[in-house]
Amino acid sequence: MAAVATQCWRGFFTSVVAIAALLPLSGHAHGNEARMVEFLDWKKLPNVARVFGSNRSSFDGMANSWFRPQIRQIEGESCVVGELFGVDVDDKYAFDIDEPVELTLKFAAQYT
Repeated sequence: MAAVATQCWRGFFTSVVAIAALLPLSGHAHGNEARMVEFLDWKKLPNVARVFGSNRSSFDGMANSWFRPQIRQIEGESCVVGELFGVDVDDKYAFDIDEPVELTLKFAAQYT
């Protein structure tokens, strides 16, 4: 009986060690956000440090999607296409300001 119990424990520990050895290969960190966020290599914009897109939002009423943000050529212009975008304004241009900001966008309705 003791020999059977010892074999069971050895089998159990061998399984635990095998699973533990495989975990680092299958586990992935989510990066800098709990949501999918992609920094987009888009055209250089004045006073913009970077542009990023996401398919998840915590805004009320905004649905999540599986559509990943993309950069496409539309009518000869480089455009970002997707559900949700962010613009990181260069800190040298504007940092911690408490005033209205105006942003002008071109909107391609056929891609919504």
